[in-house]
Amino acid sequence: MPSKKMSQHEIRMSAVQALYSLELQDEATVTDAMDFVLSYDEFPEESPAYLETLIRGVQINKEKLDENLAKYIKNPWSLDRLTNIDRVILRLGAYEILETETPNVVAVNEAIELAKNFNDEKSAKFINGVLTNLV
Repeated sequence: MPSKKMSQHEIRMSAVQALYSLELQDEATVTDAMDFVLSYDEFPEESPAYLETLIRGVQINKEKLDENLAKYIKNPWSLDRLTNIDRVILRLGAYEILETETPNVVAVNEAIELAKNFNDEKSAKFINGVLTNLV
């Protein structure tokens, strides 16, 4: 039976889940995180290359991404004070803006939708503000 192809949005949602698990488990590897999110039946057996690109790219560039994001997070807030999920979504959005050919407007809009899916409207507005300034 042929497996369905993951949409770009599903890939990003899986990337957020994988990055979130890496945020919580210091000893976990990118491969562990990918295996975890792809273990659900509704996903294809073969992982999309872009999923791995996003997860590895964010992990490898985390320090650089954090430095860039920190410039646009105003006191009293800082990356450390944000929820793990907001921090992960910001890093993913920043990675797509700074390191991929994804159009900036798409990267920002996807991050906003991810925030709405994983958090709330207030979080989505905050992420929109930070990433719009980063662009």
